[in-house]
Amino acid sequence: MPNSFGEMLLNWAKNLSTETYQRSLFLLLFIWFRRNKWVFENAWDSDEALLLRHSRLVADFGEYTEKIYGGTSPPSEPVGRPVWTPPPHGSVKVNVDVAISEDGWVGLGAIARDDRGRVLFSAVSRSRARWEPLVAECKAALFGIKKATEKNLGNIILEVNSLMLVSKLKKGSFSLAAVRGGPN
Repeated sequence: MPNSFGEMLLNWAKNLSTETYQRSLFLLLFIWFRRNKWVFENAWDSDEALLLRHSRLVADFGEYTEKIYGGTSPPSEPVGRPVWTPPPHGSVKVNVDVAISEDGWVGLGAIARDDRGRVLFSAVSRSRARWEPLVAECKAALFGIKKATEKNLGNIILEVNSLMLVSKLKKGSFSLAAVRGGPN
């Protein structure tokens, strides 16, 4: 049983040609973009438009990699942290993330799990805003903490994917209070 989405993709790709694997990944990417367009812009691209853009991108990617790198290589091991790790016994881990669209929408997401991996809550929020990425990450952190507090959860461990935010908070050179204003 794979421990991460990356491992699952690699297991799945073992029996695929490099070309089929890359085409499949591009298709997944376009499906994800279409989903985000629906969620954040309430717009839906037709299947035909999605497949046409997919075909163009795959062709362009193939030409580019051939020209620059002399071709493509088979899939390799995923990078980054492979697995979500549970918090210590008696703690709650709140993971937060943010999505920023070019047309002024910001999506915030939070999910809390206990030490056994059980989901305690999940929440999303969408706002019309033009925040810098660091401010948006802070808003997501505050959003997650606020939701956890509303659920009377204690011993919270906050997990964000902004290295800059983590670094500033650890150094004490930044306060979440600085971004409290606004819709969240």
